Amino acid sequence: MLPTYHRGGCPCFPSLVPPATFTSFLSSFCHRLAHFSLMDLQFSFAQFSLLVFSPRKVYEFANIRKKQKNYYARDDPGFLLLLLVFFLATGLAYGFAFSRTTIGCLLTAFAPATYLLLSALLIPPVVFLCLHYWAAEAEPATRRGSHRLAQAEPARVLRQKPAGPPELFFCFDVHWNASFVYLLVGLVVQFFVFPVFDVLPAPLACLLGNFLQVVAVTSYCYITALGYTSLSFTESPLPFFAPAAIFLMASLVATALSFNFADVCLHFLLYFERQVLPPQAADSSTAATPSSGSEPAIAVPALNRNGGIAVADVVTSAPGSVSFGGG
Repeated sequence: MLPTYHRGGCPCFPSLVPPATFTSFLSSFCHRLAHFSLMDLQFSFAQFSLLVFSPRKVYEFANIRKKQKNYYARDDPGFLLLLLVFFLATGLAYGFAFSRTTIGCLLTAFAPATYLLLSALLIPPVVFLCLHYWAAEAEPATRRGSHRLAQAEPARVLRQKPAGPPELFFCFDVHWNASFVYLLVGLVVQFFVFPVFDVLPAPLACLLGNFLQVVAVTSYCYITALGYTSLSFTESPLPFFAPAAIFLMASLVATALSFNFADVCLHFLLYFERQVLPPQAADSSTAATPSSGSEPAIAVPALNRNGGIAVADVVTSAPGSVSFGGG
């Protein structure tokens, strides 16, 4: 019987490569991370474009990596580095628009990337464990079905059924892919829509803000489901769309109660600024120097008429009273 792989790889048959291990993948990833010239940034940019226009092709590349290197996950850190740059740039835009101090702007700039990394500590491991649980539950039925169809359609069975659940690093890859799509809809598009909230009636502004967040969460779930179903790690995408369905129901209730999830998103982006810089300290640091016979001008965040936070402006108020612009 011929061996299924050759130690050290076989130059005549590239598919006959040694089994991938955690250490081999991690060493390759860290080696390319330490040498910037080894990162294929052009290919990483192309994958961002494919995630928007043809996300299925991104996972076809994962299938090719499995055949060539025996693992699905990217060993090129260029994609992750560019993703962090995009999140930092988005946070910096929010910082310029909504923060009151330079320190607050920097804290807000790092907020999206921080939430991205924190979510990566929770979502990929949970999905990884769920896939292993579903694979263990379906293994007896799969063995019986494969035994009946092995003689009739052996190639089809071997092609559609992978050896087992994906490696943990591939779950992180799927999370990075889906997070980029959420970034575009839930943060970038929302950033340009925020000024529209001021001119819309409160019910329409709430409906628009919740609609954007529903589309963003649904897009995240779609890219996640596509990653696992296109490679046949799971047969049904419905479990991955369950969070989107729950969020849709919550958004309908929130819209009826005039609760805007866009304001909640902005609240979390400004969370670190409020924790490090109390409102009193921020106001005193941005207070203008009063001239003789004039009252101090205090910079305060303007609240729009829909209850959301608008771009900070400077208003003049008498001592002991504060007035908000944009009313």
